[in-house]
Amino acid sequence: MAWVLLGVGAGFSSTGVLGKEPRPLGELALAVQFFCDFTSGRDAHWGDLTMHSEWSKRQIPVIIGADGPKGMRQAARIADGVFLPGTLPEILEWREKRLLEGATAANRTLSDLEVSSPRAGSLNTRPRNA
Repeated sequence: MAWVLLGVGAGFSSTGVLGKEPRPLGELALAVQFFCDFTSGRDAHWGDLTMHSEWSKRQIPVIIGADGPKGMRQAARIADGVFLPGTLPEILEWREKRLLEGATAANRTLSDLEVSSPRAGSLNTRPRNA
C-alpha cells in the first residue's frame, strides 16, 4: 500500500526566488478545501466550477508548511499536519503556542496534528567538512 500526502504552503519563501508574489492564505485555505473534497469523492468547488471525482474516495492527509503566525494558526485549523522550520527551543515553544491558538479555534488539540520540524546534520571525519 502506498502512502500519499499533499505538502503545500503559501509560497512565501519559494515564490520570491521566481520573482512572484506569494498567494494569500485565504486562497491556500480554498485550495486545501478543494483538494480534500475532490479526493474524498465529494463535490469540489473552485470559483464558479464544481467538480467531482468518481475514482478517488479517500482522505489524503494535507501537511502545510508554515512559518509566520497567521500561517501556523491556519495550518492548525485546516490541515492534518504542519511542517515548521527552525529548531531552537524558544522558537519551537513560540510556534507551539501559535499552533495551539489555531487548533483551539477549530475545536482541535495539538494531538490532532502531525507536527514536524526539519533537522539537518553532516558527518565527516574532518571537522571542517562536517
